Amino acid sequence: MFHRDARHQGVSPAKGPATPVLKWSFSGIRMANPPVIVADGTLCFGDSCQWFYALNPDGTLRWKIRTAGTISGSPAIANDGTIYAAFDAGHLYAFLADGTQNWLPKAGTSWCFSSLPISYDGTINLGWNDYNLYTFTPGGSKKWQSATGGQSNSPPAVATAGTVYVGSIDNKLYAINPDGSQHWTLATGGTLFGSAAAAIDGTVYIGSVDQNLYVVNPSGWLKWKAPCGGKIVSNTPAIAPDGTIYIGTDDFRRYAFRPDGSQKWSLSTGGDLACAPSIDADGIVSIGSDDGQLYAVKPDGSPYWQRRCPVGKALRNKVVIGANGTLYLCDEEKLHAV
Repeated sequence: MFHRDARHQGVSPAKGPATPVLKWSFSGIRMANPPVIVADGTLCFGDSCQWFYALNPDGTLRWKIRTAGTISGSPAIANDGTIYAAFDAGHLYAFLADGTQNWLPKAGTSWCFSSLPISYDGTINLGWNDYNLYTFTPGGSKKWQSATGGQSNSPPAVATAGTVYVGSIDNKLYAINPDGSQHWTLATGGTLFGSAAAAIDGTVYIGSVDQNLYVVNPSGWLKWKAPCGGKIVSNTPAIAPDGTIYIGTDDFRRYAFRPDGSQKWSLSTGGDLACAPSIDADGIVSIGSDDGQLYAVKPDGSPYWQRRCPVGKALRNKVVIGANGTLYLCDEEKLHAV
């Protein structure tokens, strides 16, 4: 069931413009992370069976490539269309749009657990479990590496000014300058398993297992922290155009906070919310849950629609929204277009 908190009880779920319909499914894979969408609509992702896939928008296979390991996190798409993906064998792949392998450097000394964001100058950033953050140039050469005090299990976040933010299991948030030098660190009250999110004004948001959302200014000072009802384990904050911050916790609840730190609303679902929500151009928040339900929520917290996912399985990854409004969902065995 889809529940608002007490002050909103009695509000009936609003009906969306259409019931979500399963358009297609691509099976025969073992997915651990959501796909990314290239400008022409191609969907790219890796699976745990050491294959990297590119699908056409209609769900048919465009190409697939055998890789040296399991992909760690979602791939990234550069402005020139190059597709970057990190693998647990310590390699960083670069593919051209036709599937041609561009380069394959050895990155870290061990496994990478995360996706790899691209900075505004085209550099690729990724953290490894050897307690280092690595940055590579678009040509494949290592630009720098910066040590952290613990393993980083989630993708770094890149601010407009080029500062890279990464959380660590040593309970600290690290800010790294574009040249690789350490800008500052901020200690929190718990392990930081999820990614940080950087707003346009440089404000940084990150959740902790100590059940707090931390909000930090670009200089490293804590602006405020907001208590949540559960641990923030793998959730990345999502920032809406109006400044609302969304975060999920392990108490099956999604929270919305205003930019000043006050709670706007919270919603309870019937399962774990293990990923960040997706926000479309109208501010509608799409959430996949471990209970197999797909939730769509209006910016004011009122339900837009709630439907049993057509695939009927737990949704443990971020819902990806295509340019035409298609929602791409993945369970452990299939990628679905809804």
